[in-house]
Amino acid sequence: ILVHVDAASWPEKQRRGSGQAEMDLDEVVAVGHKRGAALVIASKPPTRPSVIPILLVPNTYEALIALARFARARFQGRVIAVTGTAGKIATRDILVRLLARIGKTSGPHGNWNSVSGIAMGVASLPADGAFAVIEIGGGTLAGSRRRTLDMIRHDDAIITTIGINHTSRSSTPAVTAKVMARLFQALPPSGRAYWPRDIAEVDILQAAVGDRQIRVVGDPALSTIALEAMECGLDWMRLKVTADRYTQEIKTQATVSGPLTNLALAAQCAYDLGVPAETIAEVIADYSPYKRKNEWVHLNIRGKSVVMLDDCHNATLISFENVLSRLRKFK
Repeated sequence: ILVHVDAASWPEKQRRGSGQAEMDLDEVVAVGHKRGAALVIASKPPTRPSVIPILLVPNTYEALIALARFARARFQGRVIAVTGTAGKIATRDILVRLLARIGKTSGPHGNWNSVSGIAMGVASLPADGAFAVIEIGGGTLAGSRRRTLDMIRHDDAIITTIGINHTSRSSTPAVTAKVMARLFQALPPSGRAYWPRDIAEVDILQAAVGDRQIRVVGDPALSTIALEAMECGLDWMRLKVTADRYTQEIKTQATVSGPLTNLALAAQCAYDLGVPAETIAEVIADYSPYKRKNEWVHLNIRGKSVVMLDDCHNATLISFENVLSRLRKFK
């Protein structure tokens, strides 16, 4: 399904970030023909003939939200929401890999954490899915939280980090925490809240959780599976995975504290949802950093071996601090 992003019905920021900012309806239909689209949702008919059905609606933005709400109401699986100043995508994607081992699991593609991006992901949820992992940007929670949270209706929530993101409205860690804590406030009574032990502004998060269950990765009293760094090389780490009556050492490419925390958060959530510890260890052993996100690149320049750590995707101080701390150990 393709949704025509038109200036008349879409908020300007959402329209500019959609990838259709310079495309008219005829161009969208042409893309649909190339990609085998089943339907195009538009607010007016195209000027050229189309073999793709065109669904005409008064407002394509509201139609997308309505599609998402319909799909979410039909979806009977468990929804996990992920946010944080840094680490959202890595935590989301490893959690999708873990949950996919025990049930049909959906996750968004790319950096789709705006209202419209989330709506596209939710609208695609299959009726027979077991799990869905949704990434939510801090700016989305700050500006459109009610619409977004009503649309996803998550069962569990993960906050990866609390910090200052100079590309958003969150000017201090306390402001960031209050915004992200809305994810915990929207949990059902049976929901679980996850965060790492060294996170900032814990009091704000605990107040938002209330009587719901808390999982704190790195705190033995509030977690049931642990990932412990045993030995580190420049671009590898040996981890010990420990759970009830299970211990296993594995080697992984997670090398700095941020990715290790992301793996631990995903592992704890997956373990709570029924993924065996043996499976978690197996998946983490196959972990590799995502492109431009703490990714090690091995080069040979004029006979010299050069190792580059690529972190250009991230725009937060937290990520750069993790990288610099890591490099200092091998200066």
